[in-house]
Amino acid sequence: MPAFLTALNPGWLMILAGVVAIFLPMRRVRQGITIAAPLLGIALLVMADQNVNHLTASVMGLDLVLYRVDGLSFVFGLAFLLAALLNSIYAWHTDNRLQDGMALAYAGAAIAAAFSADLMTLFIFWEITAVTS
Repeated sequence: MPAFLTALNPGWLMILAGVVAIFLPMRRVRQGITIAAPLLGIALLVMADQNVNHLTASVMGLDLVLYRVDGLSFVFGLAFLLAALLNSIYAWHTDNRLQDGMALAYAGAAIAAAFSADLMTLFIFWEITAVTS
């Protein structure tokens, strides 16, 4: 697996897919993205190494761990990804770009928060869930 994919947080993928879905006027393409993003996120999560800091950053003297997979975060991340997939299937009949996009971004922020390994990163993604809700 390429190195850049191991450092890709499935939550970030979902947030990006949500932002793209907002601007897609074609309903079938948007629906495909809302189904494909959680499936791809599950694949990324299953292939990620556990108990390793996959992505870290240092901002203003704070060391942020943006993506860490351990046993507990794996279970919660997988549960959130499956819930996002079921939500996308359930919402298949709707034609609301904003609702589709924000639902993906909300799930993505919750998933990214599950994989954060420090309080500041958790707070950032927690606030994204508040905005997208």
